[in-house]
Amino acid sequence: MAALTVGWVARPAMGCSVPVFRYALERWNPDFYQIAIFHKGPLKDDVRTALEKVGKDASGWGEGPNVDVVAVDTGTTIPQDLSDVWKHIQAGGLAESLPFMVVRFPEMLQMPLDLTSGTLTAANLKALLESPARTEISKRIRGGHSAVWVLLESGDDKKDGAAEALLAKTLKKLQQDLKLPEDSTVDAGVEMTIDEVATGLRVEFSILRVSRDNPEEKYFVENLLDAEPTLRGSADPAVYVVFGRGRLLTVIPHEDLNEDNIGAIAEFLVGPCSCMVKEQNPGLDLLMAANWNDYGGDIIQERPLTDLPGAADFTPTTGAVSNAAPAGAGEIDKAVPPPSADRVRKLETRKKQLAASGSSKPQIPVRSENRLFLTLMTLATFAVVIVVLGTVLLGKRRKF
Repeated sequence: MAALTVGWVARPAMGCSVPVFRYALERWNPDFYQIAIFHKGPLKDDVRTALEKVGKDASGWGEGPNVDVVAVDTGTTIPQDLSDVWKHIQAGGLAESLPFMVVRFPEMLQMPLDLTSGTLTAANLKALLESPARTEISKRIRGGHSAVWVLLESGDDKKDGAAEALLAKTLKKLQQDLKLPEDSTVDAGVEMTIDEVATGLRVEFSILRVSRDNPEEKYFVENLLDAEPTLRGSADPAVYVVFGRGRLLTVIPHEDLNEDNIGAIAEFLVGPCSCMVKEQNPGLDLLMAANWNDYGGDIIQERPLTDLPGAADFTPTTGAVSNAAPAGAGEIDKAVPPPSADRVRKLETRKKQLAASGSSKPQIPVRSENRLFLTLMTLATFAVVIVVLGTVLLGKRRKF
């Protein structure tokens, strides 16, 4: 997993005058986690009903849980991309615990581990997608909060209280001092000004404490800890900054929790957005069930296609999108509706955005140790080039 700890945050060099936190809320749809379900024979009615609801709720981007459900009947051929998962289940002696679910991170993150796994029940499925803390985060952000600073408690009242006090004091001052962007700049040929932003946009930060031992938050805590696994065994509190559509921007370990780091993150969130695709920005989308499209209306005004540079040279193409279930789909597969036409359209738009950015692969933040390694490798390569050039030039001088 790419490390998300502090140290990378910097204000974009160019951007529009819509602040990062608001641009992310309106434009950055969350990536989808995969719930792989292994079963043999029919499922219980309550589980089937729960799966049908998940499939229906997750049929649109920004609405409902950000999950894809894949069901596998172990009595048939196991899909190639899930064969290793099934082998691990068998090797662990869990094949007798069917139905069994394995929750996998979004494919583009290329995570070597799964978020969680366990016996599939209607209760477990609900707890995986919903919890009081995640509901509150969604409510606050959709209500206008710039970000929610989740304080993951250590269990030590003194440490947790001190961390919250420092965070509260610093954020209160930042709310008063930080100003929304005013100057308009141009990025990628599209100009956005603060005048296009609806009134009521504000800088507001809030703190939400979450206990590691709260059973209702079991899956949410797992999701947070996977963002920076080195903190799993920590006896100290940590702060997780959530903004946009449930996107975890960064993690502040206890030893790095200070006014400077808090301020740098807050300035980034309130500063002008870079208007780049989401994948070129740091962060990890959390697994949440929320209607992110219900936030009171867009503040970023869309321009007519004819007003955009190069629009006159654009020739639209048409094509049919089929949502039909594949031939031979099993009974459980039919319980999960195929993606809607709207979602397919948004997926295609996202691919085009990635292509336009010049990168076919998302840019994932690197761990701090990997970042140091890459820096040293770059310096070493540069030194080798200098030596080679010096040798060549010296050889040429000797010929004269």
